[in-house]
Amino acid sequence: MVAWVEKMLEIRVLGGFDLRVNGQALKDLGSRKAEAILVYLAMRGGMCNRNVLAALLWPESPENQAMTSLRVALSLLHRELADYLEVSRDVVGIKPGANVYLDVTDLEGKLAGGELEQALDVYQGDFLQGFNIRDCLDFEDWRRLQQERVNEVVKHGLHSAISHAIEIEDYQKGQDFIRRLLEIDPLDEQAHRKCMLLYVLDGQRAHALEHYEKCQDILQAELGVEPSQETQSLYTQILQGARPGSDTTLMSVFHLPVPQTSFIGREQELVQIVTLITNPTCRLLTLTGPGGIGKTRLAIRAVTKSFHNYADGTYFVPLEGIASVDYLVHAIADAIQFKIDSLETQLDSKHQLLDYLKNRSILLLLDGFEHLMISAGLLSEILGRAPHIKILVTSRQKLDLMGEWIFPVTGLPVPQNPGELLPVDSSALRLFTERAQQANIEFEYSEVDRSCITHICWLVEGMPLGIELAAAWTPVLSLKEISEEIQNNLDFLNTDKRDVDDKHHSLRATFDSSWQLLNESQRDVFCKLSIFQGGFDREAAVGVARVSISQITGIMDRSMLSRVHTGRFFMHGLLRQYGIEKLKASLPSWDETCNQHCLYYTQFLTQRESNLLGDQMYIASDEVRKEMDNIRFAVNWAIVHWEGDKVRKILAGLLAFYAAFGWYEGKDAFMNIAQTRRDTLLSQNVLDLEKDPIYLSACTHQAFLLCNLGQIEESETISRKCLEPLSALGLNSELSECIHNLGVNASFRGEYELAMEQLERAILLGKESQNSMWPTYLLWLGHAYFLLGEYARGLESLQKCYEIFERLGNYWGMAFASSKMGLAADGLGEFDKAKEYHRQALVIFEKTNNQTGKGYALSRMSESAYFLEEYQQAVQLAAEGHQIFKSLGHHWGICTTLCRLGFGYVGLGEITKADGCFREALKQSRNYQTVPLCLYALAGMAATMVHVQGQVEPAVELFQYIQYHPQTPALCIQQTARWFTHINLPDNAHTAGLRSDERKKIEVIVDGVLNS
Repeated sequence: MVAWVEKMLEIRVLGGFDLRVNGQALKDLGSRKAEAILVYLAMRGGMCNRNVLAALLWPESPENQAMTSLRVALSLLHRELADYLEVSRDVVGIKPGANVYLDVTDLEGKLAGGELEQALDVYQGDFLQGFNIRDCLDFEDWRRLQQERVNEVVKHGLHSAISHAIEIEDYQKGQDFIRRLLEIDPLDEQAHRKCMLLYVLDGQRAHALEHYEKCQDILQAELGVEPSQETQSLYTQILQGARPGSDTTLMSVFHLPVPQTSFIGREQELVQIVTLITNPTCRLLTLTGPGGIGKTRLAIRAVTKSFHNYADGTYFVPLEGIASVDYLVHAIADAIQFKIDSLETQLDSKHQLLDYLKNRSILLLLDGFEHLMISAGLLSEILGRAPHIKILVTSRQKLDLMGEWIFPVTGLPVPQNPGELLPVDSSALRLFTERAQQANIEFEYSEVDRSCITHICWLVEGMPLGIELAAAWTPVLSLKEISEEIQNNLDFLNTDKRDVDDKHHSLRATFDSSWQLLNESQRDVFCKLSIFQGGFDREAAVGVARVSISQITGIMDRSMLSRVHTGRFFMHGLLRQYGIEKLKASLPSWDETCNQHCLYYTQFLTQRESNLLGDQMYIASDEVRKEMDNIRFAVNWAIVHWEGDKVRKILAGLLAFYAAFGWYEGKDAFMNIAQTRRDTLLSQNVLDLEKDPIYLSACTHQAFLLCNLGQIEESETISRKCLEPLSALGLNSELSECIHNLGVNASFRGEYELAMEQLERAILLGKESQNSMWPTYLLWLGHAYFLLGEYARGLESLQKCYEIFERLGNYWGMAFASSKMGLAADGLGEFDKAKEYHRQALVIFEKTNNQTGKGYALSRMSESAYFLEEYQQAVQLAAEGHQIFKSLGHHWGICTTLCRLGFGYVGLGEITKADGCFREALKQSRNYQTVPLCLYALAGMAATMVHVQGQVEPAVELFQYIQYHPQTPALCIQQTARWFTHINLPDNAHTAGLRSDERKKIEVIVDGVLNS
């Protein structure tokens, strides 16, 4: 007897559309839209409302006609595929348990199981490639989003496979994967860099250089841009003859700085460190030792030997110039290319970073931690929240953290017995010889010379920086003279400088000998250049130190200054400290140089203030970020030594930067500035702080950023303290900010009339005083109208705001205004127009690569779809937004999209799914104590409870609580109210009694709902 086997329906959508039953092609389902319905149902899973399909595929038709067209298409489908479809009066879907194969599901399963090559056999091209339906924009949007999602999954798998191929040295296999990757995304620069790397590792240098030109042509033709600095750096390394298999090429690809000189010795230490890094129990390893000992180079070298163990990469985080834990958070975020959201979320920078890292596998190299001991707790928090993160630290002292492993780094081995010479293959001798030959290509040493080199290396205790500085003098002095110079100074330091750490005696002697051999002009140049913090460019050197490129080159020739491929100059931290000591010894020179430095960076910042809020904002922000260490130094000098409008001008420029790119960082920066100014005034016996314009300006800017972050109590206290003094001094620009702050705070408290009155006053004053922030006041005025439910006035305010931002060329302002205009349009019931506003914002966010904004646009578009009763689309859009926010670790966005996802499910009648979304949003909102989000989630819970038998009465009570809570936006009430129209709500007297619930702690309400 032959067993009956159910026929299989095969749906293939990767690379086109192909439909088969038991291997036999089905050529015609009657229409393209019938095929689209089948694909949509297969991808979606579960049952789908007919009205969703009708709206998706017949958007331009009247509802009756669209439903008729849908019935015809379903009839055609059912005739051919009755065994696989379940069709009822209201819903349709793939029949549960039907024998259906979908290539997308197969692909994702194989990738999840690590079967990459089998998955690539399944992947035949883009999702529904060449599959077009006229006049179905929503379906096309859905198709495009699915295409992007599938491609990202495949790309991630290919990148992992390429890294593994490099690890096992299977370069041909790696190239095969690269080809597939570039077929999917020809603009993936990381893939192009890995392709170049594979060619180099395989000994095909010419092919690597040729591929760079190909990459350059593609980027120029498609985007009109040059390859990134990272790609150009790799190209330069290969062009200069980087050896196949050398670590310089690996560094360019795996986010590590490329050293300008070779790595010599340390073989034993390297093995020990790599062993520790790969030890599962060692998650925090600190390399300790004095400055100049070689900790950084050793750490970078160790990371290049370990990169393949970390699926999400290795990252170098330079910490010089980082002043506090807040700056440390931003330094790590910048290094790992995570953009902290400073515009919409109330979650602080640290928690955004922790959320982003928690599911990632990364090795962080934090370089130069010694001045951040008070911030070391952040590392413990990272390790506690993110189980797959490892941290390698270089520091002059241990961090004293639980779980910290210590690896002391000492000098290169040198003889300790008199008369003993360095072996010819010793690391110290090789280092000295190579650096001497870099300075003088004809350098060679004899046996007598080897004795002098041994003595030099002994004097500096094998410290690599000391050896390199000494070797740089070989074109000028004999080895004996170099040895004698260091010896003389070393004896002096050993006898007279007893407060200097022993390990720094020889290094200071090396600096002293280098100083003695500079002429007066070179000393002056060196000291003036030491004023720069975190590097400088040629223009700054001329503007601050009044030096020429030839004078800079003279200092570089003495290994006292270096230049990287970007063109910026850097001075080693210890050398800079030494130079500042010399500069301070001559107070007139110190004051003059600091003033010139301050003047230069004041002009630098003020020149970019308008660009930071205009069409050059991203270029300007990159320029400011690059110089932020110098700007901080200049600001600190100015607030101590300068007075009046000059300092206010600097602070206004600084606010323009922080307002656009760093609210959290900025509010701390202005707090520190205000504190420094306060201390300065008190030290001068100036007790009336409220008469000082600089102090008031810093406080007002701090309060401005605090209120934008929703930290209203602190903002309110500061703003009220500053209000009358600012008015008395006639500082109208800051006064407009102060009044704006009070208006925003009032809107957060639900005092909307007061908020609008103050914001309107702030707008007039800000415009008159030419405060560059005044257009943002309009955003808040429009938002206050929106929260109050005065949607028409809100929309009018936001439209004015949009027009101003458009004239300025401020793209992020245009996008956020457009997105908020969409919310106001929703309130007016103009839901189609609202979707268009959100779509317009989405286009700008996509063009500017603002992932946070993109998430918000999708999420808010979901709300518009919900009001249009396009519940399936509401779910889809909210899910897309949620995915973006989840990848960013963006708490505010995650919670709002969970709520909007939940409301979409309520509309579809999927109450269990909706309940899960709202409960998760409520838990997260409670954890972060964000009241507006708690109210939003509670509104959703009320909407689910009203659908459950026996829960109607508590649902009504909860709805009434939300309805009368002062922080509940009117639109949230509208969103929930549609599910209570069939219920006779309590009369006014009863309702008045319910208002006592407003005073209940929201935590009590939340806990009660979650525990029900």
